[in-house]
Amino acid sequence: MATLLKLTLLDLLLAMVNMMLRSWWLKLSGLFWLRGIKRVVVVRENSPLLLVLRV
Repeated sequence: MATLLKLTLLDLLLAMVNMMLRSWWLKLSGLFWLRGIKRVVVVRENSPLLLVLRV
């Protein structure tokens, strides 16, 4: 019984870590995505000064 409890706790812990890692990955990819949008905006504005400021 005690071993079963330990296993379920371990599973819960692993699931929590997995979710945390996934959310971090989503946040990071979201940041990269936003950066890409900013660069597209810079290209559209076509100003070298803004290009330097936003990169």
